[in-house]
Amino acid sequence: MPVILGATILKLVQLLHHVPPTAEILDLVVGTTASFLSGYVAIKLLLFIRRGKLDYFAWYCYGIGIVGLLYF
Repeated sequence: MPVILGATILKLVQLLHHVPPTAEILDLVVGTTASFLSGYVAIKLLLFIRRGKLDYFAWYCYGIGIVGLLYF
């Protein structure tokens, strides 16, 4: 976390010195939001698995595997 926070602060300082056009700001907001949500879901999933609920995760893996086989 400290490394990510430090990198974020450095990038914010760079952004303040060079303000991008509105379209780029929208891209940054959408990308940041998508990154936050996917990270949050991944952490929640890992904490769920850690509690010993591996049977639910196994069914998820079966489902994703079947979908992958049918799709490809």
